[in-house]
Amino acid sequence: VSQSRYYSGRARLTEELKSIPFVVFQYVDGVSLDEVLRQQAPDVRTSVSITAALAEALQACHDRGFVHRDVKPANVLIERESGRPYLTDFGLSVRSESPSQVGVIAGSPCYMSPEQAAGEGHRVNGSSGQFSLGAMFYELLTGTRPFQRLSDVLKAAPVALKERACELPDVLERICLKMLARERSQRFESCGAV
Repeated sequence: VSQSRYYSGRARLTEELKSIPFVVFQYVDGVSLDEVLRQQAPDVRTSVSITAALAEALQACHDRGFVHRDVKPANVLIERESGRPYLTDFGLSVRSESPSQVGVIAGSPCYMSPEQAAGEGHRVNGSSGQFSLGAMFYELLTGTRPFQRLSDVLKAAPVALKERACELPDVLERICLKMLARERSQRFESCGAV
């Protein structure tokens, strides 16, 4: 009798659990890129590797019709053992075909694209994520953010990377500044192209 009650209760619980939505995430034993940057900026090779991996992750999101809208060091986990970066926190993400409303500003001010900062949610797309990744790449390469506040994103050009990291190869400065172009048409055609 007790065994049949057990199976009956288990079946009922299984049916109840089927109606509860849940999400399963991979556990990443690591620290945020924000924490890494507070201690010491990674070397150039590591910075390029992190940025390339995140560009691939963003491209995968864009290929599936999503725009992250909050790419920043605090939303990247660096796995302790492998050093592999993971893009996290899709809480502000939107579907590409249904971007946010005009006038809505969503994201983190120092990493937002100009179109996000201007409240032009209808113009936010994968190129906007590329801009945010470019701001993070700039910080990885120089140890400082290219923009300190929202108004800088809208009006100021970032200080040349060579002024902050004189030993930096010219090609990396060109790539980073192309990612940070004010006009979307002047950025790379996709994060995959980065």
